[in-house]
Amino acid sequence: MKINIKNYITLICFKVINALHRPFVKQGAEDPYHEVFRDFISLSKQTPSPSILEIGSRNVTGITRREWFPHCIDYVGFDVLAGDDVDIVGDAHKLSENCPSEHFDFVYSISVFEHLLFPWKAVCG
Repeated sequence: MKINIKNYITLICFKVINALHRPFVKQGAEDPYHEVFRDFISLSKQTPSPSILEIGSRNVTGITRREWFPHCIDYVGFDVLAGDDVDIVGDAHKLSENCPSEHFDFVYSISVFEHLLFPWKAVCG
């Protein structure tokens, strides 16, 4: 069997990086993200008839979050590709062209901004 040395070195590098990163990863409820997101849900529940925009809503992994917000009067899923849980298809870099100004009470995104070419453009509109 012939071994591709470049692929082997790449694999070893990723394993080393993963091993070095492991002590910093928090599991489950220990992860600060979970506490922040619980606070986000709680804050949305304190708002009468809130409207929420989820950026990156397409069901890719089998995990959807729309059902976590049954109290919302308006929940809109936004994604660059059409699919399950997507109400508006568009580019997050041009969000203001796809969504009405000052319409949503809350906007959130999970695991999207690291994929954007210019994430600050999505934030600034």
